[in-house]
Amino acid sequence: MMLDLDHFKVLNDRYGHEAGDKALRDFGALIPSRIRRDDGFYRFGGEEFVILFRDLGAERVKTVTQAVHAKTSDVVDSPGGKISFSAGVAVLQAGQDMDAWLAAADQALYRAKAEGRNCVRYSSAGPSG
Repeated sequence: MMLDLDHFKVLNDRYGHEAGDKALRDFGALIPSRIRRDDGFYRFGGEEFVILFRDLGAERVKTVTQAVHAKTSDVVDSPGGKISFSAGVAVLQAGQDMDAWLAAADQALYRAKAEGRNCVRYSSAGPSG
């Protein structure tokens, strides 16, 4: 699951980098309590993050990722309001390399942003949505 904080540049530009840094720290502190202990949570760069769900299985991906989004988006406060995020999800396919897998999640993320933000979208190889 690749996450990107919505309208983060506006927060930084309007309220300063200190407010942006605090929002990143607060968001980063929230996620581990919303995922399983064995899942991985990583900052990918800027305001992008990645959650790796271990041994989740394609049949449960949509339920779990929608629940994480519902419990996490619009929770963290900032001077500009609650922080929402868009997400793209890709399920690692047999024989797929890391670059292709991340590219699929990234394409789904950009679809989420293009379709209004604050939502989760899935790669064509995963659940529909």
